[in-house]
Amino acid sequence: MKSLRIALAGGPGTGKTSSTRAIRALAESRGLPFYEYREVATDLMAAGKTPKTLGAYEFQRLVLRQELENEAEGQRSVAAGGVAVFDRGSPDAWVY
Repeated sequence: MKSLRIALAGGPGTGKTSSTRAIRALAESRGLPFYEYREVATDLMAAGKTPKTLGAYEFQRLVLRQELENEAEGQRSVAAGGVAVFDRGSPDAWVY
């Protein structure tokens, strides 16, 4: 199998976490390496970096930068095969 990168999008409660669990189980059942990348905006806000504290532009700039870094790391991680799942991704940052 070649590498597979999946970006899940959707609002809260749309099944991204459940989908990630199912994809992980399938990958692991086939002996494939699995890499998960959490939603960047949520992690930043949990660390106290919010649109209110940083300003909307700076917050979104940080989100995009981290998402691009995650996507590059995901590409490197699955270069020899495996599955990488991203909870959202850089296209979301362009929208906001």
